Amino acid sequence: MSNRNQIRFETTESDFPAFAATILKEKLEALQLTGRRINIALSGGSTPLPVFHLLKDFDLKWELFSFFMVDERFVSVSSNQCNYFNINNILFRHIPSKSYAMIKADESIETAVEKYELLIDQKVPKENGAFPVFDFILLGMGDDGHIASLFPNTEALEEQSRSVTANFVPSLDSHRITLTYPVIQNATEAMVLVKGKRKTEILDEIYNSETTYPVQKLVNSNLKLTWIIGKSK
Repeated sequence: MSNRNQIRFETTESDFPAFAATILKEKLEALQLTGRRINIALSGGSTPLPVFHLLKDFDLKWELFSFFMVDERFVSVSSNQCNYFNINNILFRHIPSKSYAMIKADESIETAVEKYELLIDQKVPKENGAFPVFDFILLGMGDDGHIASLFPNTEALEEQSRSVTANFVPSLDSHRITLTYPVIQNATEAMVLVKGKRKTEILDEIYNSETTYPVQKLVNSNLKLTWIIGKSK
């Protein structure tokens, strides 16, 4: 890795959930030594969910943690397409932590964005800047190099003044809510979970050339970044 703030762990796809859960547990153990409220943003999706399933069984000081969402589909919070719904079933409902969904019933997407941005502003401290500082952000990466709901060729890629924004993704015909680059890059630390041949190919590309993948912006930043990579045999 060219940036000393960025480190990389590799494992096999079959060992990936247990391997990633163990490293994530170690990160959370280090954070809980502060004894204060710890603010974490989590991504949903098929790669993180098996990791969360294992994470819930670790003996951590869960009462210190507050969990926020990195992004969300604009669907009902009771839909199995909802990131919060899935993470709540696998993790949140099993631990005594606070957690905050991005969407509530009968809200417009604009209202949901405004309320979540206000919630983060109230709950997550700011340090030396206009944006909140999450203690830790867990991200995934898509086959198109997107992170959060910052997809290629979408308007949210250009958002520089807000912490949370709505984003329409034409390729998926989907409305999303997402944390923005400035708040992600302002985190104390982030981890990206990557599994599968196409995603590992993208990872090699972004470290060997300048690409237009949304994840490239994180690589080019000073963010303390850990990659957990599940490689195909």
